[in-house]
Amino acid sequence: MENVLIVDDDPFDSGLIRTSIKNARKDIKISVVNDSSRAIEAYNGLAPDLLLLDIQMPSPSGIEILTMLKNHPKRKSARIIVLSGSTSAVDRNRALSLGADDYKVKPLSLTAYNELAVELVGKDTPSAGQVVTRQSVRKQIEQWMHHLDFPLGQLSRPCLVELL
Repeated sequence: MENVLIVDDDPFDSGLIRTSIKNARKDIKISVVNDSSRAIEAYNGLAPDLLLLDIQMPSPSGIEILTMLKNHPKRKSARIIVLSGSTSAVDRNRALSLGADDYKVKPLSLTAYNELAVELVGKDTPSAGQVVTRQSVRKQIEQWMHHLDFPLGQLSRPCLVELL
């Protein structure tokens, strides 16, 4: 998977899932459309591998977009996951009957968004020979702090423990 399109009229929600996906997989290209009227245009232009679609949007709604995509020539190449705040079984069944591959309720915490992102796109693994240890993390933090001209020794131990 290389290309993800997020269609959600709420910039906060789309930003959360975008950040969570980026944290899980650095190699994925993510495009965000916060105006549902541009969703089909973006879909055509990007040919995403994964479309994350909210259904509770102003016209066209996510359901209307699903209807447009149902017989779309590029539809077979993309996985469509509805990501909605609605817990309604009616919304879920309607989305699935219109061709959504899955229906997920939007998480309520950042941790849950991160877990959802890993479920949807997988997770980066360290490259061969790269072992992530406390020492390697500490070295990276020291490099960042050096660039910020902030000695690592000035951080309190509880703060360091949380970072490591």
